[in-house]
Amino acid sequence: MIRRTLLILSALGAAATLAACGPGAGKAEKGNPAMPPADPQRAARTNGFDKDGKPIDAVAAAEMPESELPPLKGAGPAPDVPPAPAPAAKP
Repeated sequence: MIRRTLLILSALGAAATLAACGPGAGKAEKGNPAMPPADPQRAARTNGFDKDGKPIDAVAAAEMPESELPPLKGAGPAPDVPPAPAPAAKP
């Protein structure tokens, strides 16, 4: 009788553990923090728009040839800044 009770309790404990920690546990609540949901406005600010006017996501930008990518905003020639002075020698 005691063995049967222990066996049933251990089986219930194993079932509860698998339900709490098994594959798919908690996915509906939390999502995947390593893969946030798509944000088209951020993609458009970062990568620009394609020929059809749709935002370019990071994966598409990585797979596109460089000639098809839109120019980056703010990119341009380096400003004319004089070189930094040489450090003074220590006595």
